[in-house]
Amino acid sequence: MDRGLADFEAAQSDQLAVVIARRSGASDSDVRAAVYRVDRAADRLPHAELTARAAARARSAAGRSPVVVAPLRVQGDQDQASDLATDMRDELGIGDGARDGVELHLVGQQALWAGMQDLTKEDLAAAESIVFPIVLLILLAVFGSLAAAALPLALGFASVTITGAAIFFLSQATQMSVFVTNVASMIGIGVAVDYSLFVLARYREEIRAGAGPQKARQTAMRTSGLAVLFSGLTVMASLAGLFLVDSTTMRSMAMGAIVVVAVSILAAVTLLPALMHVLGRRAYTRGRSATVVGLLARSVRRRPPARRTPRPAPVGSGSAGRTPSCAARWPSPWPARP
Repeated sequence: MDRGLADFEAAQSDQLAVVIARRSGASDSDVRAAVYRVDRAADRLPHAELTARAAARARSAAGRSPVVVAPLRVQGDQDQASDLATDMRDELGIGDGARDGVELHLVGQQALWAGMQDLTKEDLAAAESIVFPIVLLILLAVFGSLAAAALPLALGFASVTITGAAIFFLSQATQMSVFVTNVASMIGIGVAVDYSLFVLARYREEIRAGAGPQKARQTAMRTSGLAVLFSGLTVMASLAGLFLVDSTTMRSMAMGAIVVVAVSILAAVTLLPALMHVLGRRAYTRGRSATVVGLLARSVRRRPPARRTPRPAPVGSGSAGRTPSCAARWPSPWPARP
């Protein structure tokens, strides 16, 4: 038993290993059958091998320890090893519970790396499913038009998608952190929506001032577009300071953030004017629902307050009621005329 636990602790520092844990009711033959399953899975998958010596050692330990470790020989680079860990998990059905009284676990550096990548993808998908509807509601409240509110979201989606493709190609040439996609997604949504709001708000102001659509776009790009350009360059220069930190994680996150900011700037000064031209009046006019809500709000605001009926004054109250009594109490000093 102590020998199996020692093998398990050593396997955590290996690149990739399969831990076979015996549960109640399992026999030695069930453990050996699990070792055979691991051997067959390694033969079917590329860049993996269960050597004959490692397989023989695992089968011989089946009757001596409740924990049997089958270390795998992994070939290829880090990305291939990470993909191998994911495929091995699916091939062996790891995470589905015990089978024939034997439960399999995948351990090692590549298993940890693959697990973090899977969790990152799930968390990123959950975050985007929450963030995008909230941003859409805020934009609807600001612009009052679904078409105008969809423009910043379209830029955010395009920026994140293009940045994801760029990060994939960069990861083929340099080492990237698993958190770079999270950072790029969150920063990309915020920056792209923010920059498009600057340009779109100025465009709508020029339209309300009486300018034509073409003239309004030119003015918006000459003013707000230029501000967006210099703002993005400032952000990129600030993020470049993270390259001074001697950490692969920080440098890869800085690289992803710089790429998404650059893509957001490019989309705000090129894609956004094209989309405003395609939408036409829908980019600067309020929608029907916003118009109806505005009319209802104004009608409620202009409704006169309800008038209160004054209560009749009681007899003998006030100055009018006190005058006769005062006159009777203090007679006039002047004599009455005959």
